[in-house]
Amino acid sequence: MTEPWKQSWEATAVYRAGVRGCLPGGTVGDALGHPVEFGSPERIRATHGPPGP
Repeated sequence: MTEPWKQSWEATAVYRAGVRGCLPGGTVGDALGHPVEFGSPERIRATHGPPGP
């Protein structure tokens, strides 16, 4: 009988790779979004032009 709560090592490796991939992505997104994060739409348009950053 199989045990559904136990994942194979392949499934564990895929899950961990996804976690490792999202952490740098979130960091880069935060760094790139920081200059406009708390700016008003008017200030962002004045700084970056009508299309935005």
